Amino acid sequence: SRLQGNYPNPFNVTTQITFQLARSEAASLQIFDLAGQVVTILWQGSTIGRYQVAWNGTANGNPVASGVYFYALFTPGQTHYGKMVLVR
Repeated sequence: SRLQGNYPNPFNVTTQITFQLARSEAASLQIFDLAGQVVTILWQGSTIGRYQVAWNGTANGNPVASGVYFYALFTPGQTHYGKMVLVR
């Protein structure tokens, strides 16, 4: 698996996070705040391929505050992290 990052960064309305799965294995892409709390789970799946997932700066349909957020791609045996900045 490979996490290629997000664009644009910093972002205002939406950002695209791109990643690739090289094997069929359970995976998830999650957003975290600075306190390490899960903000949202953007994607879950297990199919080989390249993915581009959008995040619009919301959690459960509600806008989150401006600031630094982390995203993580979890696969068995590996976790890849990235950092992004939301500016409202």
